[in-house]
Amino acid sequence: MLLAKIGGIAIMIWFYVTAKDNQLPAIKWAISGLIGYWLVWWIVYLFIKSPVMEVLHGNMLAIHIPALFAIAAGFLIRKKFLLGSIKTE
Repeated sequence: MLLAKIGGIAIMIWFYVTAKDNQLPAIKWAISGLIGYWLVWWIVYLFIKSPVMEVLHGNMLAIHIPALFAIAAGFLIRKKFLLGSIKTE
């Protein structure tokens, strides 16, 4: 669970700094990134981790599966936000 908390805070800070560097609404980005992170974390936790834990019987890697998926989602969400914020002239 520690990885999940650290990952959530890191995603929020990363989104905030990225938005601020690109002169975009930083608070909205940080909140959106955090919501996306936790949404993916809960979906993976409920639908993937529980069945996997039953099969692997407490494997330490399986505990971190939701956080790893959520961090990957954070990368994709940020990339999508950056592509959407590009202004065409």
